[in-house]
Amino acid sequence: MKVLRKITDAFTFELDWIERVQLDELLRRYPLTPPAHHRIARGTEPGQRSGDQPLLEEAMAAHQQELREKVQGLLVSGRRFTGDGDKYLLTLQGEEIEWLLQALNDVRVGCWIQLGCPEEESQADLDPFTAGYHLLMETALQFEVFLLQALHERDGSTQPDAPADREL
Repeated sequence: MKVLRKITDAFTFELDWIERVQLDELLRRYPLTPPAHHRIARGTEPGQRSGDQPLLEEAMAAHQQELREKVQGLLVSGRRFTGDGDKYLLTLQGEEIEWLLQALNDVRVGCWIQLGCPEEESQADLDPFTAGYHLLMETALQFEVFLLQALHERDGSTQPDAPADREL
């Protein structure tokens, strides 16, 4: 994936076939983070329903549904992609990139939850179940990093140790 053009708030990205398939697969899984994972207070367990927790869960579920519709409209329908089968162009506005980032982050966090919220240092034994979630989590992260770098460059801000190779 690489940035071809930036015009004000619009970005045109080039994706190869496998990147488009990966992005579609990630977005097909959205939402993956359960609304009950979000908690009003830190000490409460996921799914614990007391006080305002049910309202938060309802709001999160509604937000996920709204974002799912936006993301589906942008990407899964295929209306935004143009290409010939090997290379695809995707043009997004800044706000649409934000929607995409939210969906990718949800999938990444949802995979982490499915893996049992492992510590960064611990490496779980990979089996077919965990390997799939690890792959999804890492792929979502790569897309997020790339999109965040594109947004950073739009703002003119500098980043430490920015990679020289801009392809995903």
